[in-house]
Amino acid sequence: MSVPELTVAGTTPPSRDGRRAPGTAVEPLASELAGAMAGLRRVLRSGVRGRASGPSLPAAEVELLVTIIDAPGIGVGEAARRLHLAGNTVSTLVSRLVEKGLITRRTDPDDGRVVRLTSTSTGRSRVRRWRQHRLDLIVDALTALAPSERDDLRAAVPALRRLTATVGLATETESPR
Repeated sequence: MSVPELTVAGTTPPSRDGRRAPGTAVEPLASELAGAMAGLRRVLRSGVRGRASGPSLPAAEVELLVTIIDAPGIGVGEAARRLHLAGNTVSTLVSRLVEKGLITRRTDPDDGRVVRLTSTSTGRSRVRRWRQHRLDLIVDALTALAPSERDDLRAAVPALRRLTATVGLATETESPR
C-alpha cells in the first residue's frame, strides 16, 4: 500500500533522491531572477571598470580581496569555504593578489602550517574606490526610475537577502570541493 504524497498546490514533489523535480511553479521566477541578477552584476562590473583607474581585476580576485578585507587574518581554507572555491584555486588567487601588492601572506606564529591573509592599504583603497563607483552607478540608476519602481525594489530587498542566505546554506550542504 502506497502512502499519498502531500504537496503544496502548484508544486511538484521532490524526487526520491530528495531533489526538486523539474517543472515546478517557481521555475519561471527563478529564471527571471537569475537573469536579472546576472545582468545587473555584469553591467555594474563593466561600469565600475569604466570609472576605475588602473588595470581591472578579475571578479574572483575582487571577491577574495573583499573577503580578506572583511575578515583580516583569514586563512586560505576558510576563504575557500566562504567563496565556495577549491583551496588550490584560492591559493592561486592569493599568489596573484600578493604579486599585485593588494594583500600580504604571513605564516601564523602559533601554527607554522597555517597562512594568514591581510589586505594592504593599496588593496583596501582599491576596494573603497570600487564600492564608491558601484554605489554611484546604482544611485544614478535609481534616480532615473519612477518612485513606485524604487519602492518595489526597496520592498524586495529583505526577500533578496533571505534568498541569498537560503542559496548560501544550500551550497554549504552540498558536497565539499
